[in-house]
Amino acid sequence: MSNATRRKVEHSLLPSAFYANGERLMRMLMDDRGDVVLRCYGIAAKHSSEDSAEYEGDDFSVEFQTRPEKSGSPLIIRIQMPAPAEVGDCRAVYLCFGEQGQKLYFTSELAQTGEFFLCAWTGKRMHLTCLASEQDEFDRVAALFEELIYRGALQQLESLCAS
Repeated sequence: MSNATRRKVEHSLLPSAFYANGERLMRMLMDDRGDVVLRCYGIAAKHSSEDSAEYEGDDFSVEFQTRPEKSGSPLIIRIQMPAPAEVGDCRAVYLCFGEQGQKLYFTSELAQTGEFFLCAWTGKRMHLTCLASEQDEFDRVAALFEELIYRGALQQLESLCAS
């Protein structure tokens, strides 16, 4: 499978489905776990005339986390992807749901340096490279979500970019 198919799933299909109907996607991930992601690969491969058989549902893991000790903590769904093969591939994507329906999609992308960077993708398709990241990213994603959504940093950035 080409990197283009993987990139389409991680950077286009999943965030589009998340922003269009995040609650439905969340339920599907709870029920079908990695098979949901595998179906996205099938869709991407079909549209690019490629074979999607490289991965199986077990190649993806889905985890859910909140920080109950912290009031207003977002629900975070992490989809662990197969090991990245090329720069820009994701080791994981994160779907974040705030307490009042706010949503933000994150990727953990392989950089040319071999490090991973957390990036935020808005519903308006704005891509923000946030920071270098360690292996366990749940706390960092939660902190970024709180800063960007609850403290208004994303709204300020979108306003600056629109002017």
